[in-house]
Amino acid sequence: MATEVEGVVSQHFDMLNHLVWRKPSGRHNGCCKESLRRYFPQTEHILFAESRKPVPFAYDAILSYLEGERLKAGISRKAIDKACGCQMSGHWFGRSQFSFPSEQHYNTMNALFGYTLKPYLELQGEYRYIREQSNKARRTFNVTKHTPYTNVWDFKAVAFYEGKHPCEKPLDLMEHIITASSMPGDLVLDTFVGSGSTALACMKTGRRFVGCEMGESEFDGAVVRIENNM
Repeated sequence: MATEVEGVVSQHFDMLNHLVWRKPSGRHNGCCKESLRRYFPQTEHILFAESRKPVPFAYDAILSYLEGERLKAGISRKAIDKACGCQMSGHWFGRSQFSFPSEQHYNTMNALFGYTLKPYLELQGEYRYIREQSNKARRTFNVTKHTPYTNVWDFKAVAFYEGKHPCEKPLDLMEHIITASSMPGDLVLDTFVGSGSTALACMKTGRRFVGCEMGESEFDGAVVRIENNM
């Protein structure tokens, strides 16, 4: 089933990971192994995907300046590589894996061009500002060595209680998903609210929440919105 869902999701989003939630406790520990005719499921699957909206190249102004000065000076990339003693001109003058030159290499190019370039610290300041703004616009992804950062996660399932939702997700699992992929104040959408653990995790971590659920209750087909006082 997870592979079927992944196939549909991948038609609209770029798949990044197929995560596996491994449960240390559950029915698999007490099942009658002798009666099994297939392997007993101990895991659930989580699809991690991102929008296919193209990310624009952020350093066009820097790249255009360096390339324009190179062309104006009539210096080939090969000559720059030779003078700098490395094969880096493709990164300094091209979009693919763009890299800002070190001060030593920049000064070598400046001498080669006839000392026409801006002061290094001035251009470096422009580069750092663009990088900072670009990083702020990137998709959020926050994990550390103290939180799951591989594609296999170990979280305890929710213990049984009277009226427990059959697919209830543990609060610590939802907190990890939310804090890894959003910032405080961001809006989280859950189209299958179920027991409401996503909403609770949003309230606990300072996120806003919108969710949808269907069922035979006063919330049948309702859209639920929780706004936190930030």
